Amino acid sequence: MPPFTVTIEHAAPTDPFRLDFPQTDVGQLGSQWLASGWMAACVGALLIGQDLAGLRVSWETTGFIDGPSASGFMTAAFIAAILGQDIQQDVAFTGTINPDGSITPDKPAAPTKPAKPVDPAPHGVHQDDGSI
Repeated sequence: MPPFTVTIEHAAPTDPFRLDFPQTDVGQLGSQWLASGWMAACVGALLIGQDLAGLRVSWETTGFIDGPSASGFMTAAFIAAILGQDIQQDVAFTGTINPDGSITPDKPAAPTKPAKPVDPAPHGVHQDDGSI
């Protein structure tokens, strides 16, 4: 999967929520990738009690991409960005975010070097059952 960046801008709370997927090629982003961006923002906001009003969220990547397998990581990236935290660059995981915040595991990631085990949710964002 190509790397991606999530950018969050705060506008006036009365402004509507905006979600952006910049593309440099026609058909660069598939429908499942677009749905994953929506799920990541919506589920991430619900998990931390963040109102989406006034937020402008942009998911940017390079190359052609589709599928839901990055949506769990996208949710973690969204939450980290809202909370002002960084995600370690040597971390990788795949999994599809579900509407209840649980993550369905996908194929194992193949990092170029062994990734450190990491909790995908920032500290304090867990529910009682351990899901983010």
